[in-house]
Amino acid sequence: MKQEHLSDDELQQLALEQEVPGQQWEAHIQQCAKCATAIADYRAMFAALSAMEKPVFNLDMEIQILSKLPVVTTAKRPASHLPMWLGIAAITMAGITVWVMGNYFKELLKGVDSMMLCLLVATAITITVLQCREMLATYRKKMELLKFYQKTAT
Repeated sequence: MKQEHLSDDELQQLALEQEVPGQQWEAHIQQCAKCATAIADYRAMFAALSAMEKPVFNLDMEIQILSKLPVVTTAKRPASHLPMWLGIAAITMAGITVWVMGNYFKELLKGVDSMMLCLLVATAITITVLQCREMLATYRKKMELLKFYQKTAT
């Protein structure tokens, strides 16, 4: 026979008949009036709780909450073609400059060693690529922040 009383968890499991009592527990329950009374009380309480009517709310929380939120409308603006036209103008100006001053560039670069010229071009390309990469990373961070603020605003 078990000398100490059953814990509340054990009593509740026995009251709900979720756990099959062992021989020691059965003997204890039959001899201990306190544990038997506790199981009977838990069974009565669980029966009363299951017989209770579920609470019903007669209000629509979605309508009440949504009516208090500000309405955010994102109107689509027409795409600006200005950056495209500026890019075309810059490429055109560079092309015209090379075409007009082609002979001067040949004379300028005539005295420069070909290895030095390759190093200059490689350096210029590397710097340009790294700058573009940094601008793209900054742009992506700003776009993520805008998406975050749009999500929190809605």
